[in-house]
Amino acid sequence: MTISVLGAGGTLGRAFVNFLLKDNKVIAIDCNEWSIASMKNHPNLTKIVDYMGNVRIKADLHIVCSCWKHIEVCEENTFSSWMNNFHQYELFLRNNKGNVIYISSDKAVEPICVYGRQKMYAEKLTIKNNGIVVRMGNIIASSGSTIPIWEEQIRNNDPLTISDWRMKRYWIGVEEAVEKIMSLLPLAKPGNIIVPKCELMTLREIVEAVLKFHHLKQDYPIKLVGKKKIEKYVEKLHWDTERAIKGNENGLIYH
Repeated sequence: MTISVLGAGGTLGRAFVNFLLKDNKVIAIDCNEWSIASMKNHPNLTKIVDYMGNVRIKADLHIVCSCWKHIEVCEENTFSSWMNNFHQYELFLRNNKGNVIYISSDKAVEPICVYGRQKMYAEKLTIKNNGIVVRMGNIIASSGSTIPIWEEQIRNNDPLTISDWRMKRYWIGVEEAVEKIMSLLPLAKPGNIIVPKCELMTLREIVEAVLKFHHLKQDYPIKLVGKKKIEKYVEKLHWDTERAIKGNENGLIYH
């Protein structure tokens, strides 16, 4: 089988490429030249540096991980982020045939930020085109996430910037995410939503785990900065109108 991975240079995209190369031909696509160039060469791997909407590729399956995911960047660059996160994907669907798996976010459920609305509309577009949506929480230590920011602050001996202790987030490891998604995929049909099992953690639990990993005392300096209007205290993985129809130990399928 030939599988394309869009956003292949990102944390999740790379994990998909590495997993899929065991048994498939993979086309890795990313607009970041260095991300693609730094990937290891493999006889079954084709590398393409381009934007998602420009490419015309022949593949049996397309896994779409590509997006801007920093919520403040999307808020401050509304036009550009809509072009990148929605319209490029819309153009890709027009230009290419094959089954589509779209990687979404828990922020697409009852969205209160620009990024969440972009993911929500991309989900609707995927389902309209008989694709499959994957909706999950945060990838641990992915680029742009909270943990790398804290780790940089630790390296600089700066206080950890914390928004609000009442906040909770869903987390999942990158390799764990790929394995769970691929195990749930055979259960899903076009128009379904795959929700891999994620761990709901409080902000305090996450901070404690990071400090423990770095062998630091739990009384490390903390700077509370407050919750932003575009953030929720707790995210949701499904709408109240969606119902679980199948599943296994790795997650659920919604419709």
